[in-house]
Amino acid sequence: MNVTTEDIRSIKPGQIRPFICEDAKKMQSAATMVSQMKRYGMPEGVTDYEFQKFFDENIILIHALKEGDENVLNR
Repeated sequence: MNVTTEDIRSIKPGQIRPFICEDAKKMQSAATMVSQMKRYGMPEGVTDYEFQKFFDENIILIHALKEGDENVLNR
């Protein structure tokens, strides 16, 4: 799967969504998009994003944090 900015924006504040990518390169591309969105504009209600990559399965989890949420993926 190619993760798009619309896919990331569709994650509601406070939710975590997994994406299964075709390979590690696509997974890294998704992580880069998350980082860019943090700098250039997040949807209303989202205060931050965090992600965790699982290279063995080519899965990236993206968490759209809302006000008061703690980072749960990157502890």
